[in-house]
Amino acid sequence: MPGLLGVASSLRLQVVAHNAPAALRPLLAPLLAAHLRRISPTADADSLEAAVRPVLLPSEQWGDLERWRGNARLLAWLRSAYIASRDETRATLPAADRSLQAYPGILPHAHQIREIFGTRQPDGAWPPPPPREPPPPRSPKESTAGVPLGEVLEAAGGLVAGRNALNIWMERRGVYELLTTELVGALGGYLRGRLARLGRRLGRRPRLLEAGAADGHLVAHLRASLAGERGEAAVADVFACDDFSTAAPGGVRAARSRGVEQLGYWEALAEHKPDMVVCAWMPMGVDWWLSPPTEEPCTPWAPRRRLVSRSHAFR
Repeated sequence: MPGLLGVASSLRLQVVAHNAPAALRPLLAPLLAAHLRRISPTADADSLEAAVRPVLLPSEQWGDLERWRGNARLLAWLRSAYIASRDETRATLPAADRSLQAYPGILPHAHQIREIFGTRQPDGAWPPPPPREPPPPRSPKESTAGVPLGEVLEAAGGLVAGRNALNIWMERRGVYELLTTELVGALGGYLRGRLARLGRRLGRRPRLLEAGAADGHLVAHLRASLAGERGEAAVADVFACDDFSTAAPGGVRAARSRGVEQLGYWEALAEHKPDMVVCAWMPMGVDWWLSPPTEEPCTPWAPRRRLVSRSHAFR
């Protein structure tokens, strides 16, 4: 693990390589990604800023950002390092690891997550608060002297505002959301009612697909929630798929052990012909928020749009 001097040298290499001739960038990209994964600073905020600021802002002008703001991997690394260096993050993470050591086998309650990480959102209110206003444009020649590192990263598109130890905990666990008892209970209850009505209309047990199931933790809890009680049959046949395009090998094995098939969502729709699909993200080119809900019969390419409250999902 390099010290802060090594971190500064490593980041300088990232900036230089990002500005290499266009023909070389595709060749350098996998090497630079692997290089970033090996840099793991454990510095406090002041030490981190002292190491990285001369690399990012050599002339202390806003124009310096143009040399590296387009490097998405570097921005992600800087965001993580910056948030992790804060005193409150460094104090919170050990307590979070202790409190959530049984996760995801045992799900926490939403109030526990708020207490552990000091979060206020989601709070169950709808609609959620509006997004923050983007930083004002800056003149390239304007000085950045005295501007906090976090403000510089936010202006570069680093998305540090509003993020805290919860985001770092999820990054280190490789998860995009932290499931809670309330979320799984609400989603399971909603699906049970919908699937029961759908089954009566179809005259058979409906098929439910979770598309983009990732590590399979949600579908594992949903299977338990949808299983029949006291000898009754389950209300649906449940399938899950993911293309594993961003998963590590160990994550793929773990997901498969939870019944997640390696299929893209179009392949899964064709193979399983589900009657209902659960997904965390809208398909490309579709915006459910702009369309009113409907109860009309649907097809996989014209889904019934019913939004389940995510008021207890932490992202």
